[in-house]
Amino acid sequence: MKIKYYSHASVCMESTSGIRLITDPWRHDPIYGNLLWLFPQNNIPFDEYLNQDYIYVSHHHPDHFCPSTLNLFDKSIPVIIRKFDIPLFDFRPELEKIGFETIIELGHRETCKLAGGLEITLLSIDYGCDSALIVTDGKHTMFNQNDCFLPENDLAWIGKNFKIDLAAIFFMGLGPFPGAFDLTREEKITGVKERVRDCFSRADETLKLINAPIGIPSASDMTWLRQRDFAELCGALPIEFKQYMDHQPNSAEILLMNSGDTYSFTEDPESYEPAFKSKGDLLKHYDIYRKDPQNIRLVKEIEEWESKYTFDQPAFLKSMKDYCEYACTNKVTARNVHEGISVGIRVTGITGPTDGNWEYVIRFYPEKNDISIKLLEKPLDHTYVLHMTMDLPDNLAAMAVTGANSLEDCNYRWLIRRPGSYSVAEGAFWDFINGFNTFLKSVNRQPEWGLSMKFKQPSVNPSIPL
Repeated sequence: MKIKYYSHASVCMESTSGIRLITDPWRHDPIYGNLLWLFPQNNIPFDEYLNQDYIYVSHHHPDHFCPSTLNLFDKSIPVIIRKFDIPLFDFRPELEKIGFETIIELGHRETCKLAGGLEITLLSIDYGCDSALIVTDGKHTMFNQNDCFLPENDLAWIGKNFKIDLAAIFFMGLGPFPGAFDLTREEKITGVKERVRDCFSRADETLKLINAPIGIPSASDMTWLRQRDFAELCGALPIEFKQYMDHQPNSAEILLMNSGDTYSFTEDPESYEPAFKSKGDLLKHYDIYRKDPQNIRLVKEIEEWESKYTFDQPAFLKSMKDYCEYACTNKVTARNVHEGISVGIRVTGITGPTDGNWEYVIRFYPEKNDISIKLLEKPLDHTYVLHMTMDLPDNLAAMAVTGANSLEDCNYRWLIRRPGSYSVAEGAFWDFINGFNTFLKSVNRQPEWGLSMKFKQPSVNPSIPL
């Protein structure tokens, strides 16, 4: 089996007979509310990229499930996904709408034989939408984690039942903390350091539990082209993860693969070079990419488009109330939540009844089927004891009502104030928020669903032909 690294969470695994399986194809940006770009860029020519026998999509987040990219593939190619218990997470209908003829759904720990001697085993988490894949040709075996944080018992099961030779490992995420939080720069720097330490430690433990001798830092090839402060502060580099692992006892060897690199289980991992040798090196290339005239023009078009949206308070409140009512009787999270939280939502930038804003409290107690939203007449800070408050500009809230963007797209656009620490209930609340637009779409109330995709363009290195 030969492994070719494409970019981010996308790799191609090719059997000795030439059967090719691609994971999480993503070649069109920007995503997440037109904030995140694939970076570094993908160096694979499109004719090679699209020449696949199987496609695996781990979950529905836009850096893994990209309809614009999937639409380029031959629709007779089978697509492999996990089985879903929660309808709001299930993207099979969207794959069918794109036109794919064969969709293979696998349950947790389910194995399936493919052509060319390939065999796959899928694992999934019961508290979210993610999945991971094990691929073997009978001689070598690769574990592809994506964003799937399997519990310890599943990782130990993998280590016991498979001889993992190589693992594409999630080593650092780009979530809203701490960039979207109302913190000082010093507090954000401290928060980043703590998160890097935790992510590196978790990746090291994952590799140990599955007994993987070699790990590829994966699923982190993206950046905020419109928010340089995020790009400067947040995240970590694969070379930094390698340096960390080099100092851990009994740790896996780290293979630094860049777009276009191949590995056939004979090469020396130390012979591979990092894409960026330091954060300063990354920012130098980032600034060049950010100042590209095409990107400057695109960002201007996006910002002009976003600014035209006007907030409709009654429509927003009705949509939220209807979704809360739905969430009381239908699962919107699979997390085991034993305590609820109350969260303040502040829509800013308009004339509202509370200091010029529209302010709401969402009561989120899913274990009691108690989920509701209330419009306030007094400012949030003086009304309720809240787990956190979240400010959102009025035009972005307006876009969420129509589907032009989603609330999940706003994950990096909130201004969040949280006096305490993250909790399981908060994780469930984010699941709830992220399902808002999928619910509205299911009841035909997203007239502009996917409209932001009009700005998507193929992400390529200029020297590589389309």
